[in-house]
Amino acid sequence: MNISKKHPGFTLIELLVVVSIIALLVSILLPALGRAREQAKRAVCASHLRQHGIGFMMYAEDNENRLPMRIRGFWMWDLDNAIAEMLCRQSSVPEMFFCPSNKFWEQDFAQNFEDSTGILYDYRITNYFWLCAPAEKEPVLNDPRFWWDTELWAKFPEVGENMPVKVSDRRAAEKELAADATISDPMASPIQYPDGKFTDVISGSIWHLTTNHARKDDQGDGGNILFLDGHVLWRDFDNMELKINGSGYFNHWW
Repeated sequence: MNISKKHPGFTLIELLVVVSIIALLVSILLPALGRAREQAKRAVCASHLRQHGIGFMMYAEDNENRLPMRIRGFWMWDLDNAIAEMLCRQSSVPEMFFCPSNKFWEQDFAQNFEDSTGILYDYRITNYFWLCAPAEKEPVLNDPRFWWDTELWAKFPEVGENMPVKVSDRRAAEKELAADATISDPMASPIQYPDGKFTDVISGSIWHLTTNHARKDDQGDGGNILFLDGHVLWRDFDNMELKINGSGYFNHWW
């Protein structure tokens, strides 16, 4: 005699309960995984700046403690090709001029920067602020490859005056040498964005720039800072200062 055995299965309610539990666990774990991923990227970003600091120190050792002076570019993240190549010889690689948290900057375009006429500029676009002092040199007229915005320091003298020239500065542990690019658009809605919008910031050559460490609400989260003595610290946005603003410039924070 054949006796059929019934195999118990899941009811619809039981399946829905299991699915709900899985969904709840995912909703709890995903933000934690996202935070862990961002923390890892912050650590890599800090390592990039630390390596640049080593390169600057090695240069200074061979040049009477003096840092290289910037004479090319326009924005705070523009860096002379000669300085970038020196850093690559000493301690860095081209990828280290970009923060891993920021995927909005096109590295190939930035490293081989040329205008619409095909003129290759003598500087490269990075996504770090370079705070070593610019050379006191007037721009070469009608040749943007050699143009540095000398008017910037006339408008913001306190920024220029605090830029380091030598690594032997007695306040080396307090003076910033480089920093994550933290920028905001002051024209954004002041009600929605009291400090400006930190994503989709429109610049002259690269459109829709984004702060290296921006939050999901389009506000700044903070950034890594390289100091003159070589150490790197994370600075929360609440502890950052607005260094450059207005007069044709979007907001620069560090």
